[in-house]
Amino acid sequence: MENVQEQRVQVAIVPLANWLQIAVVALAIALLGSKTLAADIDWSFADNPHPEFLELRESQQSTFLDTFGKYREFSFSRYCREILRVQYKFYNEHYPAFSQVGDAQTRHKAWKEYVVESRKTSPGCVVTLTSNELENMRNWPTEADLFYCGRFSRLARTEHEAHFVRLVQEMKTYAKLGDTSAYQKLAASVPAGHPIRLNPDVSYFLGKSLGKIRYLEPYADTSHLDPKLSDEKRQFLDEAVERDDFASVLESTPPCQN
Repeated sequence: MENVQEQRVQVAIVPLANWLQIAVVALAIALLGSKTLAADIDWSFADNPHPEFLELRESQQSTFLDTFGKYREFSFSRYCREILRVQYKFYNEHYPAFSQVGDAQTRHKAWKEYVVESRKTSPGCVVTLTSNELENMRNWPTEADLFYCGRFSRLARTEHEAHFVRLVQEMKTYAKLGDTSAYQKLAASVPAGHPIRLNPDVSYFLGKSLGKIRYLEPYADTSHLDPKLSDEKRQFLDEAVERDDFASVLESTPPCQN
């Protein structure tokens, strides 16, 4: 099942530059720590791994193939929503005891994080759906003073703002868990007024880090940021890139500027 889906993901990812640009926020936090599940749930996914395609019942295999065939020509987001829906259903059917652990929201959150970390089923879809939601916030009011620059400019005051914070936090978690699709594009062309407005030092660090990933070397060109950074600051950032030490960059990045 994983091989079939990964082939589909690879084909569909090509035209998705917009969500991939937003997904770089995940790369930022990917360098902060080790891969550990964040969801608080008394359940071992290592002991209860997601069933492989051939481990599914015949009826489940048919459902998966029907879903794959029906939605593969639709938008990638719609395909992802449907394929994740049936896969989560399969997991619960395979492990009935899972439904007795924690609450429904916590179980689903833990399962998605497991999918991303383990690369089982469709991890790219989990990240895609969150990335698309962030991309859809392009119409964020230009006068809004809450945005993410490497830190949040302030606390959320409304449900809409709290939703934005939750999305960024989700992307941070998925990147911590090692999702490489979150490493694809530098958010250099995020439109003005979008709530992701990275500080120059954060952008510099991400550009250099992306440049270390095969095929993404062009993103290592950060010459446009040089005038905004002192020689001392660039040296500090270069050393942080070599150590994969984004934590120190976040700790030293200045407050967000409007």
